[in-house]
Amino acid sequence: LVLLDHLLREKAVKKFLTIENNFLKRMFYNLDNRIFTMPNYKSGKTDEILEKHGLDKSRFTFEISERHELSSNFNIESLAKYYKYRNYKIAIDDFGTGFSGLQLLYHTNADIIKLDRFFIADIERKPKKRIFVSNIIKLAHILGIKVIAEGIETKAEYYTCLNIGCDMAQGYYIQKPQQDVGELCHQYMHIQELTGQNRRSISPDSTILRQHITEISPIPIKNCNIHKIFESFK
Repeated sequence: LVLLDHLLREKAVKKFLTIENNFLKRMFYNLDNRIFTMPNYKSGKTDEILEKHGLDKSRFTFEISERHELSSNFNIESLAKYYKYRNYKIAIDDFGTGFSGLQLLYHTNADIIKLDRFFIADIERKPKKRIFVSNIIKLAHILGIKVIAEGIETKAEYYTCLNIGCDMAQGYYIQKPQQDVGELCHQYMHIQELTGQNRRSISPDSTILRQHITEISPIPIKNCNIHKIFESFK
């Protein structure tokens, strides 16, 4: 499995670099957690592959999936720190459906989490899912983590994920998976149009907004206490 994984990494990097005009900013690669406990695993192979083909590490993101259970003998926190130290980005794939859940988020110091399709399907009709997702997003943003909604297949799912704060999205509604890199879109005009319509529908008129703005004097830091700050905000 380790040898197969190395071959797949190199194949993926080579294909990524064939994309015209290099318009994709980042490559995501799914790690199989099981390889790290195998006797023939050695670190540093990805460095060799990227250096060989001239791809900057900052553009390469490792996806750690929750779908494979992590061995009790395997320190995922150390692995994540190692990759972060070497300027790789970390994403947690299929977030919310696997074995480790929030524990994986806590230990990895991830840059991105990808919400599993389970939470996205029919989210516009299921308030419980919206509560779960909106609170995951709030927690992620507090920790400085971006959130990708996976598996968006309808306009309603897209709008809901946009309005509750997802940073990015993927799914059939945007574009289906492609083997031919020439079929990848530089821009998704239908998404841009929907986003523009949504902003127009929820944004208040700027003139009305300005009428309700009140100038408040700044609070002097010197000789200030929490009581004064609280009263000012009240």
